[in-house]
Amino acid sequence: MRAAAEPLDSKLVIELGEIAREVDAWLVAGSVCELGPNGEVFNTALVFAPDGSLAGSYRKIFPWRPFEWSTPGDRFVTVDIPQVGRLGLSICYDAWFPEVSRQLAWMGADVIVNVVKTTTPDRPQELVLARANSIANQVFTVSVNTAGPVGRGCSILVDSEPNASERNVRLFLLGSAFGALLHQRGMLPLHANAIEIDGRAVAFMGPSGAGKSTLAAWFHDRGYKVLADDVCVVGFDDDGVPQAYPGLPRLRLWVEALELMGRDSEGLNRSYLSDEHEKFDLPIDVDSAARSQVPLAAIYLLDRGDEFSIVPLRGVQAADAVFANTYRGEYLAKTSGQKQHWESAVRLVRGTPVFCAIREWDPTALEEQCSRLVRHVRDLPTFCEPDGSSVEAVNQS
Repeated sequence: MRAAAEPLDSKLVIELGEIAREVDAWLVAGSVCELGPNGEVFNTALVFAPDGSLAGSYRKIFPWRPFEWSTPGDRFVTVDIPQVGRLGLSICYDAWFPEVSRQLAWMGADVIVNVVKTTTPDRPQELVLARANSIANQVFTVSVNTAGPVGRGCSILVDSEPNASERNVRLFLLGSAFGALLHQRGMLPLHANAIEIDGRAVAFMGPSGAGKSTLAAWFHDRGYKVLADDVCVVGFDDDGVPQAYPGLPRLRLWVEALELMGRDSEGLNRSYLSDEHEKFDLPIDVDSAARSQVPLAAIYLLDRGDEFSIVPLRGVQAADAVFANTYRGEYLAKTSGQKQHWESAVRLVRGTPVFCAIREWDPTALEEQCSRLVRHVRDLPTFCEPDGSSVEAVNQS
């Protein structure tokens, strides 16, 4: 790279500007090896105006280590194209970091051009990222890859669906798209709420309609902090202890659940705009939402039955429950994350007790059943470290 590096006033850059002038068009001329003022070598994207002048240059912030030894850039760059819009620039591996596209969107970019030279088989993953970055930030994305025989081609232009409802797009971004990104990052998202009880997190998981949000609302109204309403993201700290991470500060409730909690839907936003969905977003007060991860003490799989009972799940049963209630688990095959997901799930159930909480589907029994769940959590005598050793639980009641 150093042998090919040239400053931005070199003959190569001048000739690229001449091409833009000759065709009277804006030109994003891929990226070049830029020789910096102190001998640095940058991977730099160039944008030329129709008059041939250099309108903007961006130094790649995330080189592809350990194979790319260019010096990282230190700033984000946008270029204004009169009567068209604002262009944001990124290079290849930058697209794998969602913060890059997010920052460019915050800077007002209407379209993000990601110039790419992918010669490896991971181009399909880059296409997923291009779509996800567009969806998550509501911008156009132009991912332009080097053609064969050197590159893998498959360039893509991503824009939003015409006339899409903002509420529906938001639901998709914070649901399915977020789930895909979590799997790509190797996290373990459970289809569960998470409540902080006496300094420990407890997750209640189950499919849609299992009553997760109604439970979360009951806990919220009684002063417990809500970490997550529908998707509980689980990770592990440096000591291998499972942690539940905080999610969005809101509850998503069916209209019947709102009425059960003594609320009405007036003034609340619908979670999804359709004639069939009567679900609403209820914001959580900042003081009622957890702001940092909390050690995960137990997981309860919600089920229905004729009478209330709590049954421990062990071994394969516990692992199957986690697999079945992984949020957007069907995406794992697309992200090549099955092996890591399997390892994380097994690691989780080895160090965290899993129970099946069978409840009567009777609104009048909600108070009693939730109180019994709280007592069960507080009566847990120990929780297990990942190596199987026991540690006394802290009871602050």
